[in-house]
Amino acid sequence: MVYNKTTKLAALLASAVFVEQATAFFPINFETYQLTYDYSGTHFFDNFDFFTGADPTNGHVKYVGLTDANATSLAGFMPDIPRNNTKVPPVYLGADYTSIATDGRKSTRIVSNQTFNHALIIADILHMPAPTCGTWPAYWLLGTGAEWPKAGEVDILEGVNDATMNSYTLHTTAGVEIVNQTMKGMIKTSNCDINASNQDKNVGCSVCDRASAKSYGKAFNDNQGGVFATLIDSTGIRIWFFERHNIPMDIYLGTPNPPSLDNKTLGGAISTWSTPNAVFTNPESSFDTHFKDMQIIFNTGFCGDWAGKVWNNSTTCSKLAPTCEDYVSNNPGAFSDAYWAIQSIKVYELTNVTISTKNAESTYKKGTSWFSNRVNMKATGDKARAKELDGL
Repeated sequence: MVYNKTTKLAALLASAVFVEQATAFFPINFETYQLTYDYSGTHFFDNFDFFTGADPTNGHVKYVGLTDANATSLAGFMPDIPRNNTKVPPVYLGADYTSIATDGRKSTRIVSNQTFNHALIIADILHMPAPTCGTWPAYWLLGTGAEWPKAGEVDILEGVNDATMNSYTLHTTAGVEIVNQTMKGMIKTSNCDINASNQDKNVGCSVCDRASAKSYGKAFNDNQGGVFATLIDSTGIRIWFFERHNIPMDIYLGTPNPPSLDNKTLGGAISTWSTPNAVFTNPESSFDTHFKDMQIIFNTGFCGDWAGKVWNNSTTCSKLAPTCEDYVSNNPGAFSDAYWAIQSIKVYELTNVTISTKNAESTYKKGTSWFSNRVNMKATGDKARAKELDGL
């Protein structure tokens, strides 16, 4: 088997395989994350249901169905915003900002038709509901098939009122506690049990991001949003946030390569991802038994068990009205910026892959890091693409 120097380096990286003049069958086995669902573009709403029931968190909100949302412009597609060289229109999910709403403000809550267990979920979000008094926006995962929270809940992007920092939170029954790991965020509470004796009811285990992360509110929106990557496996749950200018190249290329908890490489390729913002792990806790069949949810709520409960804790909000409900009912214009703009949600699952060569056939596999991808471009003679990668 003959390799030139470039392809030999690619083989050492195990991110690209380019085999020339092979004289015998040669299988190569490795694991990689492969795309299983792509929620983007004009078929986005085909994969989600609109929740129209009473708000489970007792909010001052009325969630509307697809027909009503479309008729009142609370859901749809935004004018094309070029992002990552794509022409796919972002999804718009908003709330009513024109009407007095004494019975609750109209808003949207969508739930994915598919469910997931072990998965890597990557959400590219351009805009989140602005941190306005009375609001409770959330991008989260909810376990199904059992009474809450027996199948678990994962809050990825969430806050209330005029918050400035994101909170990552898990809600479970007894049996899951997290231990300190290397992460960008700070643990606020460590017991994920909603009935933990040493925590307020329903708090769960929570990690607070630092304001410098720009993962929430005004800083997030001013920075054209970013990407949240959530990895769920038997070892626990890890969440990354990447600012718009710092998204890993492998995510752009559709070949995400997150580091494993024990820092082992995926298929031999070294991950270029930074430290996670939140890490929920504990060898003594069984995550597989507490997080099952997770659905993806986006919603914008108002008041309720969190935003309404802490209304008077904010000097800014409490000066606006005596109660959260009063303010939300009578100030529609305050919520013109309470909308989601979602570029895409992509779900990947870990898959065993076998690449084989036989009788002088050549096999090429895209790599999962900037360096290995550039090697690939050289190996295949695509100098223009290699030069393009140099400029990224």
